[in-house]
Amino acid sequence: MTYVHKKMGSLYDPNLTTSDIIKLVRKRLKEKLPMLKLSVRKETYAGWSTIHIHVLEWLENYHLYTIREEGSNDVRISKLHLFVKEFIESIANEYNFNDSDPMTDYFSQNYFVNIVVDSWIEDEYIQADDIELEEKELNDFQKKLIY
Repeated sequence: MTYVHKKMGSLYDPNLTTSDIIKLVRKRLKEKLPMLKLSVRKETYAGWSTIHIHVLEWLENYHLYTIREEGSNDVRISKLHLFVKEFIESIANEYNFNDSDPMTDYFSQNYFVNIVVDSWIEDEYIQADDIELEEKELNDFQKKLIY
Protein backbone atom coordinates (compact mmCIF):
# COMPACT_ATOMS: atom_id res chain seq x y z
CA MET A 1 0.00 0.00 0.00
CA THR A 2 1.33 3.44 -0.98
CA TYR A 3 1.13 6.34 1.46
CA VAL A 4 -1.04 9.20 0.21
CA HIS A 5 -0.31 12.72 1.46
CA LYS A 6 -3.13 14.76 3.00
CA LYS A 7 -2.60 17.61 0.56
CA MET A 8 -0.68 17.02 -2.64
CA GLY A 9 -0.03 19.15 -5.74
CA SER A 10 -1.23 17.85 -9.09
CA LEU A 11 2.36 17.39 -10.35
CA TYR A 12 3.90 16.07 -7.11
CA ASP A 13 6.57 13.43 -7.65
CA PRO A 14 8.42 11.99 -4.61
CA ASN A 15 11.51 11.42 -6.76
CA LEU A 16 12.00 15.14 -7.51
CA THR A 17 14.49 17.13 -5.44
CA THR A 18 13.92 20.79 -4.64
CA SER A 19 16.58 21.63 -7.26
CA ASP A 20 14.56 19.69 -9.86
CA ILE A 21 11.37 21.42 -8.76
CA ILE A 22 12.98 24.86 -9.04
CA LYS A 23 13.79 24.20 -12.70
CA LEU A 24 10.25 22.99 -13.38
CA VAL A 25 8.62 25.90 -11.54
CA ARG A 26 10.84 28.40 -13.36
CA LYS A 27 9.87 26.87 -16.73
CA ARG A 28 6.14 26.82 -15.91
CA LEU A 29 6.20 30.42 -14.70
CA LYS A 30 7.91 31.52 -17.93
CA GLU A 31 5.23 29.69 -19.93
CA LYS A 32 2.29 31.03 -17.91
CA LEU A 33 3.54 34.55 -17.10
CA PRO A 34 5.92 35.60 -19.88
CA MET A 35 5.08 39.26 -19.25
CA LEU A 36 6.67 39.24 -15.77
CA LYS A 37 10.36 39.22 -14.91
CA LEU A 38 10.77 36.73 -12.06
CA SER A 39 13.61 35.36 -9.98
CA VAL A 40 13.15 31.80 -8.66
CA ARG A 41 15.65 30.62 -6.05
CA LYS A 42 15.78 28.04 -3.29
CA GLU A 43 17.07 28.21 0.23
CA THR A 44 17.85 24.99 2.08
CA TYR A 45 17.92 24.54 5.83
CA ALA A 46 18.41 21.51 8.03
CA GLY A 47 15.37 19.43 7.19
CA TRP A 48 13.41 21.76 4.90
CA SER A 49 13.68 24.18 2.02
CA THR A 50 11.97 27.30 0.73
CA ILE A 51 11.36 28.39 -2.84
CA HIS A 52 11.67 32.19 -3.08
CA ILE A 53 9.95 33.83 -6.03
CA HIS A 54 10.60 37.53 -6.54
CA VAL A 55 8.68 39.64 -9.04
CA LEU A 56 11.47 41.90 -10.34
CA GLU A 57 9.48 43.94 -12.85
CA TRP A 58 5.77 44.60 -12.63
CA LEU A 59 3.38 44.78 -15.56
CA GLU A 60 3.59 47.95 -17.59
CA ASN A 61 0.46 50.10 -17.27
CA TYR A 62 -0.90 48.07 -14.34
CA HIS A 63 -1.02 49.16 -10.70
CA LEU A 64 0.34 47.39 -7.63
CA TYR A 65 -1.49 49.25 -4.90
CA THR A 66 -4.81 50.93 -4.15
CA ILE A 67 -5.34 53.74 -1.67
CA ARG A 68 -8.07 52.65 0.74
CA GLU A 69 -9.58 56.05 1.42
CA GLU A 70 -9.25 59.32 -0.40
CA GLY A 71 -6.79 61.61 1.37
CA SER A 72 -5.28 58.68 3.28
CA ASN A 73 -1.81 57.17 3.06
CA ASP A 74 -3.30 53.79 3.98
CA VAL A 75 -2.74 51.45 1.04
CA ARG A 76 -3.55 47.85 0.18
CA ILE A 77 -2.39 45.67 -2.64
CA SER A 78 -4.57 45.84 -5.73
CA LYS A 79 -6.81 42.95 -6.75
CA LEU A 80 -4.45 42.27 -9.66
CA HIS A 81 -1.43 42.17 -7.31
CA LEU A 82 -3.23 39.64 -5.10
CA PHE A 83 -4.33 37.59 -8.10
CA VAL A 84 -0.78 37.41 -9.51
CA LYS A 85 0.66 36.33 -6.15
CA GLU A 86 -1.98 33.61 -5.77
CA PHE A 87 -1.45 32.46 -9.37
CA ILE A 88 2.33 32.20 -8.84
CA GLU A 89 1.77 30.34 -5.57
CA SER A 90 -0.59 27.85 -7.23
CA ILE A 91 2.05 27.05 -9.87
CA ALA A 92 4.81 26.70 -7.26
CA ASN A 93 2.67 24.38 -5.13
CA GLU A 94 1.84 21.99 -7.97
CA TYR A 95 4.93 19.96 -6.94
CA ASN A 96 4.37 20.24 -3.20
CA PHE A 97 2.81 18.10 -0.48
CA ASN A 98 1.67 19.08 2.98
CA ASP A 99 0.89 16.65 5.79
CA SER A 100 1.13 19.30 8.51
CA ASP A 101 -1.22 19.36 11.46
CA PRO A 102 -0.85 22.67 13.31
CA MET A 103 -3.20 21.45 16.07
CA THR A 104 -0.52 18.98 17.16
CA ASP A 105 2.52 21.06 16.07
CA TYR A 106 3.39 18.50 13.41
CA PHE A 107 4.89 19.96 10.24
CA SER A 108 5.72 17.87 7.21
CA GLN A 109 5.91 19.70 3.92
CA ASN A 110 8.00 19.18 0.78
CA TYR A 111 8.97 22.88 0.69
CA PHE A 112 7.68 26.32 1.62
CA VAL A 113 6.89 29.06 -0.91
CA ASN A 114 7.72 32.73 -0.41
CA ILE A 115 6.53 35.26 -3.00
CA VAL A 116 7.71 38.86 -2.96
CA VAL A 117 6.83 41.74 -5.23
CA ASP A 118 10.00 43.75 -4.78
CA SER A 119 9.53 47.04 -3.00
CA TRP A 120 11.77 49.07 -5.33
CA ILE A 121 9.22 48.78 -8.13
CA GLU A 122 7.85 52.29 -8.52
CA ASP A 123 4.14 52.56 -8.89
CA GLU A 124 1.29 54.99 -9.04
CA TYR A 125 -1.65 54.30 -6.80
CA ILE A 126 -5.22 53.75 -7.89
CA GLN A 127 -7.49 56.06 -5.94
CA ALA A 128 -10.10 54.40 -3.73
CA ASP A 129 -12.98 55.74 -5.80
CA ASP A 130 -11.57 54.24 -9.02
CA ILE A 131 -12.74 50.67 -8.41
CA GLU A 132 -13.68 50.33 -12.09
CA LEU A 133 -10.02 50.82 -13.09
CA GLU A 134 -8.92 48.16 -10.60
CA GLU A 135 -11.50 45.67 -11.94
CA LYS A 136 -10.60 46.53 -15.56
CA GLU A 137 -6.89 45.89 -14.93
CA LEU A 138 -7.64 42.53 -13.31
CA ASN A 139 -9.98 41.45 -16.15
CA ASP A 140 -7.54 42.60 -18.86
CA PHE A 141 -4.69 40.68 -17.27
CA GLN A 142 -6.74 37.51 -16.80
CA LYS A 143 -7.57 37.55 -20.54
CA LYS A 144 -3.83 37.60 -21.34
CA LEU A 145 -3.02 34.58 -19.18
CA ILE A 146 -2.07 31.28 -20.72
CA TYR A 147 -3.98 28.60 -18.82
